[in-house]
Amino acid sequence: MKYVRFVVLLILCISLIGFEAYGSVSGFEEVILKKINLSEMYSCISFLSSTTCYGRLSGSMGERASANYVSNFYDEIGLKKLDFLGLSTYQQYFSLKGNAKCIIRLGEKGSKIFEFEAAVDGRTKVDSVSGKFVFAGYGITYPGKWDDYGGRMLLEKEVVFVLDSGPRGDPSLIPKDPYWSLAYKVQNAYEHGASAIVVVGNPLRNPLHTPITDIGLRLISFNPPIPVFSISTDDFEGLMRYCGEVLVDLQFKMDGKFEPTGPLSYPMYVVLTAEEIRSQNIVGYIPSNLGESYVVLKARLDHTGTKKDFFYPGADSASGVACLLEIAKALVESGFHPSKNIIFLVCSGEIQGSTGSLAFIEEVKRKNFLKKIEMLIEVEMIGVGPSEKVVVEGADTKKAENREKISSVISGIKLVAAELNIDVLSQWSRSSGFYLFGEKGIPSVRILSGGSVLQHQELLYSSKDTLEKIKGDTLKRVSNLLVLYLSRLLFKGKRYLVESLYRGTIFFGSGAAGSDEDTSYLISSFFLGKEVLKDSQFSKLKPYGKIFIVGGTFSNTLFLELSIPSKYGVEFRRKGKNIVLKHQFWAKYDEYVFTPQMWRKEDYGAVIIDLLSDKKVVCVAGCTRYGTRAAALHLIHDCNVFKKLVAIVHWQDSNGNGVVERGEVELVKRIVEG
Repeated sequence: MKYVRFVVLLILCISLIGFEAYGSVSGFEEVILKKINLSEMYSCISFLSSTTCYGRLSGSMGERASANYVSNFYDEIGLKKLDFLGLSTYQQYFSLKGNAKCIIRLGEKGSKIFEFEAAVDGRTKVDSVSGKFVFAGYGITYPGKWDDYGGRMLLEKEVVFVLDSGPRGDPSLIPKDPYWSLAYKVQNAYEHGASAIVVVGNPLRNPLHTPITDIGLRLISFNPPIPVFSISTDDFEGLMRYCGEVLVDLQFKMDGKFEPTGPLSYPMYVVLTAEEIRSQNIVGYIPSNLGESYVVLKARLDHTGTKKDFFYPGADSASGVACLLEIAKALVESGFHPSKNIIFLVCSGEIQGSTGSLAFIEEVKRKNFLKKIEMLIEVEMIGVGPSEKVVVEGADTKKAENREKISSVISGIKLVAAELNIDVLSQWSRSSGFYLFGEKGIPSVRILSGGSVLQHQELLYSSKDTLEKIKGDTLKRVSNLLVLYLSRLLFKGKRYLVESLYRGTIFFGSGAAGSDEDTSYLISSFFLGKEVLKDSQFSKLKPYGKIFIVGGTFSNTLFLELSIPSKYGVEFRRKGKNIVLKHQFWAKYDEYVFTPQMWRKEDYGAVIIDLLSDKKVVCVAGCTRYGTRAAALHLIHDCNVFKKLVAIVHWQDSNGNGVVERGEVELVKRIVEG
């Protein structure tokens, strides 16, 4: 049989550039992609956006039902629990503020005249806050241009109400950033002496505005110095009518003349209370035997709950959870062995200040675990919006080194997207929980669909956000993009997967005892020649029926997982500075010792061929890379891969050129079974 080696340089190039050399989708990747089931994702979204979950407000029965759904899914597919974080279940519990009330009294001790439901930032430290009522327009102070506080400080214990957004006059006079931002308004109210701030929806922008329950989401890059609440436009308009004011008229007055009205005070007293509630993240992971590094895939579980007789389904955020669960299932069922541990993190309490993300970050910090997380990808609101574009947002951190890493992640995702003909828009963002991880030095990105959040804003936090609005083709394409990117990313570096080079073969190669060069040599020499591909014996093997493992137990722990070497009495062991290759057959016991003085001059290697279930497993290993190369040469030229085999070989560099050559490889022992 002739062996064609014309692809050696190509394989070496692939080894050097790692996961960025994607090429076409391979057979193994096709297996993973085919496991992404759109109907199962629809089923998940349907449940999470149903009356059973009733809007999934943090701390509610509906949220607990959705958390149990995710936990049961983790258990069914066999994800591991993060017991090293002290978690005996998939659920990580934490407390936050929620279920707030706003009571307005006529005078400090008067009977109440209004009682509203209110949203609250989950990071609020106090249970109750009170003070005199003050309306401060848009809550903006722009020196020399605009001042909603009229140049005065508030009195002690005054609660300031402000409108969301900004004036609709000449926008060039007041830039949207930072003066229109919610974080600025909160800080401005604090600096003017407010004891708390209540944000009201903008009736001119959205007359049907409901409580701004995304208020904490919009304060993610900012730690509020005072309690932050929000109430609906309808409730606030009723309060202003009681005071003899028409909210829309006040707003037109400010916008028409482009002049603030100044702070308006009325003889009313405000009491705001926030209940302590219990919520939970759902966490599981796929372990790796190849290291202590972690990659996190994250989604948001909670939504906005109910408003009077309506509930908000939250199908947009549920689509991210469905995508995460389907990716986890696809990777587990495909027999995926990642080079890094993959954590699947579904967070709650995200709308109220990303408290779920904060709780997870604080927990891993306490366990000195944060530095082991190498990357985070958040997936949310996919399958919605008018645009076919996919948005990849990078955490807009100020740390230059981290921004470079994030840019590299975005570039990698774009490469896969181009291969799948997906149009990607990239940008920087400080919203959502992924930004918090970015601020901790973890390269973090978020995946959205629809062009941008603004393009499908009419669905956000509304009763229209239903399963029918989810586009199946977009949902499937984003899921394919993520699972393909993860499958390639997690074989980056010395331990990587090359499958498309010979259909039906999975190659695992690793560092010290089996270098990338050795793996490339073995693959290109033995499995890629045209004559080999046409060989009748190879054609009899089932697709995906062979696993070739290159490298010893010190660098490729897949050996330990499969227990193939120990099954045949083969063992590599360190003994001081030496490496000992041992083999035991029945009562006979042999040892082959490699010493540091033998480096590049002499070595020992082993070839083991076995059948694991319906897969042919071939292990090629040496005490060092030279022993691995010697074992690979013996496999290529002198072994029948269709028989069970143990072969021990010895290499000695007889011509002194430091290169393993066929004539220098000697068979020491061979045991063959039919």
